Amino acid sequence: MGMLSPNSTGSHAEQTRRRAAALQETSLQIHLGPPAHAVVFRSSNRDRWIVLKSYSCTFLPMCTYVAHKSTLAFWGIAPEGAEGFLVKVKTFRSSHGRMPLRVCALALMLLGIAAASRAQALNTSFGTVNLQANRTESLSVTAGPGTVNFALAPLGGIAAGSAPVVINTQWILNQGRNRVRLYAYFSNAAAALSSGATNIPSSRVLGSANGGPFRTFTRNSPFGPARSVRIFNQVIRNNNRTGQRTDQLQLEINTTGLTLPPGIYTGLLLIQAQAI
Repeated sequence: MGMLSPNSTGSHAEQTRRRAAALQETSLQIHLGPPAHAVVFRSSNRDRWIVLKSYSCTFLPMCTYVAHKSTLAFWGIAPEGAEGFLVKVKTFRSSHGRMPLRVCALALMLLGIAAASRAQALNTSFGTVNLQANRTESLSVTAGPGTVNFALAPLGGIAAGSAPVVINTQWILNQGRNRVRLYAYFSNAAAALSSGATNIPSSRVLGSANGGPFRTFTRNSPFGPARSVRIFNQVIRNNNRTGQRTDQLQLEINTTGLTLPPGIYTGLLLIQAQAI
């Protein structure tokens, strides 16, 4: 609301009314706020003013209210094109008695005037653009190092791999998938490693997943019978349909009881995941 400071006062109500009638105009300072419009009102009756004109103007923080006979000029907040709106006013009392100075209640109720008098916006019809973003299921595995070496004992025994195999599995899965399983396996159970015509079967190769017990590569898997080791069985729920994990597989070769000629024995370990 505004800050009001009357410029003329009377000792009592009767003297005030008489002085006001004799004055050509009475001024009052009103503080309202940010830039707006100039407004001219005309007196309709004792308690109402009619907006005669409103137009754009440069607004000053302190503005003048001038009442001259039946016409009121008010510099403050009002929309352009607010003509014809009735605005209620209020009589204020000073310490010297009642003063016939009327100002608009609730900042001339001009927020309501602005909403009612604002011209309707003209909109275009809308154009449309179709959007499509695809996120497909994925399941991937990476493993390293590229080579694990074994120093086979001359008289047979267990030879440990030079480094564990580090496996990273990543997935993005649809609803309906509830497990991811990871397997290591050989393509040929009878010849996991070979040197010429001599073979080391998968039953003589062992794997330990994440520090667990060593198991021979003789288990079944979706990728082949009797030549696999399962590394993990991950349960999938809504909170991990997008996820990843890192696992380690330590390897050993047991040549106890085998008669192997000297040579370089090579083989290929396959690591593959399946989501179901």
